[in-house]
Amino acid sequence: MPDYSIPYYSGDRLPQEFSDWLDTIPEGYEWVANELGKEQSTYTFYKKEKPVTIELNKIKKFTSKIDGCEFDYCINQSTSSHYKILSYRIEGTDWQDFIPNDKRAYSPEQYQEMMNLLEGKVEGTLEGRFIPNFHD
Repeated sequence: MPDYSIPYYSGDRLPQEFSDWLDTIPEGYEWVANELGKEQSTYTFYKKEKPVTIELNKIKKFTSKIDGCEFDYCINQSTSSHYKILSYRIEGTDWQDFIPNDKRAYSPEQYQEMMNLLEGKVEGTLEGRFIPNFHD
């Protein structure tokens, strides 16, 4: 249910009440305007994480046994939780994170293969490349 106690933007400039409320956001959080409307606008508030640097020995190459797809991947520890992050890049695309809660992009077999990578049950070959500020 929306929190209607949060003032909304409805003009050329931020209303003073909303601007004052933004000053109360805890340190480490940022916001972005999604849609600006005459009567109401929507915003996303998020916690800014520290940049992650992939260590030299973390990037590996993997070939799927399911469909033969080859991709680079690495597994890092989240800076804000105990969860591990599986990031991967298929040639010609940008790096992206595997989201275990979102199965829509994968067949059941592909999903299980990605989970096996994340959990260390299967492993690719070492590439040994260094990517500074990977998640920036």
